[in-house]
Amino acid sequence: MIVNEKITCPKCNSENTAGIIYGYPDDDLLDADADGDIVLGGCCIGGGDPDYACKDCDFKWRSPW
Repeated sequence: MIVNEKITCPKCNSENTAGIIYGYPDDDLLDADADGDIVLGGCCIGGGDPDYACKDCDFKWRSPW
């Protein structure tokens, strides 16, 4: 089971947010993405990639901490 802290979107103030997970997903990650618990960020990982996504306005941002 994947547990993500819900935070408020800085663009639209929605709490319908999820952490972004990078890398090749296994079955558990695919299920979590389908359930809306996480957002898959893709297999390519680079510096400065966003950590969170808003599922209402599609805004993605990097955590300041």
